[in-house]
Amino acid sequence: MSATDKLRDWAAAWGLGGAVNALEQIELANGHEVPEAVHDAGLAISEALEALHLDTTDDIALVADVWRAEP
Repeated sequence: MSATDKLRDWAAAWGLGGAVNALEQIELANGHEVPEAVHDAGLAISEALEALHLDTTDDIALVADVWRAEP
């Protein structure tokens, strides 16, 4: 199993898309009171998911795991 495969499995196991969604909800609910690091973390995770092609993969089950609400 390649390093990329391991990272994709890890991202799916932890539902990192759900983490991005949760960070966005925190930002929306709290506005300017949220540290900029929250926004930066969401962007970094999103970029990692894109780099792993978890936004375009044909594996629907894997994408569903990545974007579920909770790890």
